[in-house]
Order: sequence, then C-alpha cells, then structure tokens
Amino acid sequence: MSMSNSTSHTDPLQRDHFAFGAGRRICPGIQIAEQDMFLAFSRLLWAFKFSAPPGTQVNTDQSAFFGETVRRPKPFEVVITPRSAKRVATIEREMELAKQNVFSLYGSYNGDKLPDFDI
Repeated sequence: MSMSNSTSHTDPLQRDHFAFGAGRRICPGIQIAEQDMFLAFSRLLWAFKFSAPPGTQVNTDQSAFFGETVRRPKPFEVVITPRSAKRVATIEREMELAKQNVFSLYGSYNGDKLPDFDI
C-alpha cells in the first residue's frame, strides 16, 4: 500500500505511520516524497547488492530499530557491492554529467562532498 493510500484510512489503526501528519494538516508533498523514495531505492537496488557480512545475519527484530513515530534502524554492518562493471560505468558517467550540468549551477564540486544548495 502506498503512503498516500495509507493516509486515507478513516480508521487510524489501519495506518502504517503518521510521519506525514493526518487530516487537514497532512503534508501536501506526500506523493512527491513517495515517488522520490521509490526512485532512490530503485536506483540503489539496480546498482548494488546489499548483504550481511560473511558469517553474520541481519537483525530484523523490533529491537533492531529506534524511534516510535519515525523509525530508523540501529547501526549495523552491510556489504555493498556493484552489480556489474557496466553499472559502475553508468554511475560514473552520470556523476560526471551531474557535476557539469547540475552541481556547477550551485558552486564548485571538489569530489569530497556535494555542494551546499542554498535556496
């Protein structure tokens, strides 16, 4: 179920979270946030394999998370590997294009951190 569909439940016990508010005060950007998160996670899964370090298991129990309203995982180790050399080349090419066409609009990019985007 999408976040925006979850917010339309009249029974609050059917909602999976309240991070975007409720009722008249609900965030008007919920659909944009949902689409943005979908694209970000899709691209990460397209580019990389995520796995537990050899000999370990990922703890998915409730005790592995912080927070009540907005939950986040406790620190954990993960192995992130590119899915292929072709995908690495695509990422590097797109980063170069972003440096030229996007980051250059907001200042210099030194390779260590992204520029600050003052609006």
